[in-house]
Amino acid sequence: DFSAHFRLEELDDVAHAHVPWVVLLLQASRQWQREKGAAPSSKDSREFKELLRRGQRGVGEGVPLEEENFKEAVQNAFHLWSPAGVGPELQRCLQDSAVQDLDPKASDFWVMMAGLRSYLGEEGQGQLPLEGSIPDMTATTEVYVGLQQVYREQAAEEAQLLAQHVANVLKQVGRDPSSIPAGEVRKFARLCRHTQIVRSPSLKAEHAGPSSSGASSLAQLCASEATAPNAAIYLLLRAADRFAQAHGRLPGAFDGVDLQQDTAQLRTLASLLVAELGVPSDTVSDDYVAEVVRAGGAQVHTVGAILGGVASQEAIKLITRLFVPLDGTLVYN
Repeated sequence: DFSAHFRLEELDDVAHAHVPWVVLLLQASRQWQREKGAAPSSKDSREFKELLRRGQRGVGEGVPLEEENFKEAVQNAFHLWSPAGVGPELQRCLQDSAVQDLDPKASDFWVMMAGLRSYLGEEGQGQLPLEGSIPDMTATTEVYVGLQQVYREQAAEEAQLLAQHVANVLKQVGRDPSSIPAGEVRKFARLCRHTQIVRSPSLKAEHAGPSSSGASSLAQLCASEATAPNAAIYLLLRAADRFAQAHGRLPGAFDGVDLQQDTAQLRTLASLLVAELGVPSDTVSDDYVAEVVRAGGAQVHTVGAILGGVASQEAIKLITRLFVPLDGTLVYN
């Protein structure tokens, strides 16, 4: 036990001030259990933190030394009675129909998710595999590296247990139990707590009208003062697309067009779209309609550079399946 090697009463002041807060918490927890007969809980928060503070050394009667590690221990004491568990996003993944209805063609991701669900019900006891990394904390380099090694070894052990569950799932669906590389399982074990599933609607679904799942969300955006301007721009861009389908050009584009006529037609198309989607009729103001026509489909190079950067960033997210991509439509105002 790494924490048991620290005999706090025998350490000099410098070493005492560099005992990692993880060790301080574990030792204080053991002392609490010896005295109280049970582990500390959230209702014991204040008393337990006071026990931690009493462990600080002082320079005189009632004057504690500035020991940053004890402050860190107090700040992180909640970990003892509030384990991380499974977050709501990951819980949705575990309950997804793709996990429930696995077949031989299932992607490696869903196979590993099914293996994780099995792991949580057995060895994990509801807790995810350890990440293996530790945050910055007050400690000597030697002690920090030693603590980091403890976490890495435990994470490797738990990742191996997860790999066994994944192999069992592969066998159940009729695939080679070793068909998912061990490195992929280790990576999944490390990152699974951050997993989210994003299923964005297609443009066809987005434009499906009032029955679209996005219609109610759009109505909420239109009703909010903070988001109504961007919602109006979104509606006008869709109305401008309809204008282009009908006339072969965007409203206001090309010299010599009747801007007043284009404005009236765009206003009509916007009003029809607003009615179809069931959003407030006053969402799109005449000023916004006039501005879209005045722009005439122009593309400002600086704005294009920003949107191109955003688009490439989102493409990288989708290709690498790292970080969370935008879900829905981005309006750059």
